[in-house]
Amino acid sequence: ILIAASPEYIDAMTADIESARTALTSPELLTVLCRDGGAPNELRGSTLTVGADFSTSLGGALTSLNARTLRWIVEQHEGLLTTSAIAELLAKLARQSTAREVPVRTKRTDVEIRQFVLSSLSARAGQSRTVLLRAFRDSGMAVEQRRFGKIYEQVKLEAKRG
Repeated sequence: ILIAASPEYIDAMTADIESARTALTSPELLTVLCRDGGAPNELRGSTLTVGADFSTSLGGALTSLNARTLRWIVEQHEGLLTTSAIAELLAKLARQSTAREVPVRTKRTDVEIRQFVLSSLSARAGQSRTVLLRAFRDSGMAVEQRRFGKIYEQVKLEAKRG
């Protein structure tokens, strides 16, 4: 059994995971992949850390890194996926990964975000929310994706109304 999940999901499944582990012929047959410190102590012997640096090798956003790591493990290994075998694979992945650069961005107010969206839509009509969010972040500004999307949709709706 190989589980790749966020700490919240692992917390919710801990009792079931423990039951599954005791039902197996060996605890090595159950592995939980989670970010550092994300799994409860009860699962310590079965938990392996998915480091943020893995994203430099596997690409994509941190929110889906567990899933991409799981896919990479399955693609890399033939045979039984024991906790020990997976730990070796993750050590290999850690060696080939570089330090993840965390961008330094400045938080912006809703008014500043609205102004950016308005001017961007005027200059680049039809730009998607995703494209504008990337441009916003690339310019050194910080905003949570959901918040940006909400403001983007409000601006587009107001523009339609005229």
